[in-house]
Amino acid sequence: MGEALRQRSQFWLPFNRSVHIVASTESLSEDPGALLLRRVATSLGLDALVAKHLADGRDQATITYSLITLLRTAVLLIAQGWNDLDDADRLRDDPLFRIAASDRRGATAAEQDLASQPTMSRLVHMLSQPDNRRGLHALVREFALLDYWRTFGHRKELIIDIDSFPREAHGYQEGAVYNGHYHETCFHPIVAFADGHVLDARMRPGNTHTAADALDFLAPLLQGTRHFCDRQWVRMDAGYASDDIMRGLEEQEVRFVARIKSNDVIKDLAASWAAGVRAAWEAAPSETLREALTELTYQAGSWDAPRRIVAVLVERCDRDGELFDNLFFLVTNVSAKEEGAARLLDRYRQRGCAENHIGELVNVVAAKVSPHAIAANEVVLLLGLLAYNLMHHVRLRVSRVLRQGLSLQILRERFLKASARIVRHARRIEVRIGSAKVEAWRVLTEAFALPDDFMAKGGAAA
Repeated sequence: MGEALRQRSQFWLPFNRSVHIVASTESLSEDPGALLLRRVATSLGLDALVAKHLADGRDQATITYSLITLLRTAVLLIAQGWNDLDDADRLRDDPLFRIAASDRRGATAAEQDLASQPTMSRLVHMLSQPDNRRGLHALVREFALLDYWRTFGHRKELIIDIDSFPREAHGYQEGAVYNGHYHETCFHPIVAFADGHVLDARMRPGNTHTAADALDFLAPLLQGTRHFCDRQWVRMDAGYASDDIMRGLEEQEVRFVARIKSNDVIKDLAASWAAGVRAAWEAAPSETLREALTELTYQAGSWDAPRRIVAVLVERCDRDGELFDNLFFLVTNVSAKEEGAARLLDRYRQRGCAENHIGELVNVVAAKVSPHAIAANEVVLLLGLLAYNLMHHVRLRVSRVLRQGLSLQILRERFLKASARIVRHARRIEVRIGSAKVEAWRVLTEAFALPDDFMAKGGAAA
């Protein structure tokens, strides 16, 4: 008996020969979360949006996998942490991925293999064609905005954060160029968020300026969200505070707040005020860090009109070894009567939440760039956006039940990943979750028992 076990062993431990690692003949999976994400995708209307926005030019009589099956497979793989679409080959036999991706009903859903790596590559090529790529952008926007509307309903104001980030690339790839700011060869996509929902992204060559095509990128987002709110805001960093962008937003009656780069002229405008504040601080030391704000009017040489500036002086922190106070400037098209300096600064600082979401998009759900044309890498990025929004929807519901915030990484590790055994009966499939995750899945059950409009009734605080 011991010798037979040894012969079947895939791996054994010399420090404890009683332990043998043996290949199981049972149906096992570590990705039951794919089933939950499929439920979310279906409830949010992904199937209908694929039919509305994307075209499948293949001969339907000869295909094995429908377009929605292939797209669903790609998105679920990314959401579950399989960030290379080639992983479809490695997971072809996984019964839960089979069920989650399949169009089939009943127990036969577990019988169809996942699409192969060449088939997934053909999906990316199909979606890279100009009409389908435009359709995929529209699908991502509509998918995000439908969920946003269901989550928050009509709001007094909606804030869109725009930013860019580097996507590191290795070897020769179209559009992968050295970026002197990030000191790496990369792509330089632009992305937009609203309250944690990622609305759209556009892949750009690595040496593209931060603000390139920003107004064109924002146009469909501003149009699509106009009826969601009474007031629209755009929040951005110093790289976007150009006259063209600010004037374009002003013409559309969109409010904005942005940080602007310091220069000698604007520093001179604030010099006497800053000197007075520093003198007062030195005369009355405090154990807590202080900050001061003042209003300025300033017109940069490239601007066609003066604009409202809020100067912010933050006291240096001696404990952190800081030698100087921090002086920076915000620009806005909102009057001081409508929004005071302190409220405007607080609004700008909330931009940090959007930066955290970008970090999650890049590190948690963004699929790897691959040696394709830049259009194909944009498709892979957009599939990652769909995966992000699926997970964000689950995150909001679970956070409401737990009454605490939750990162996507923790969501995946604690809830979506679990040991599972699949038992097939004549007419049903039973998925048995490992006992260590039973409590986590009870939370999921409670989260998805909440009504669809729970966020609009106060759940957004999570």
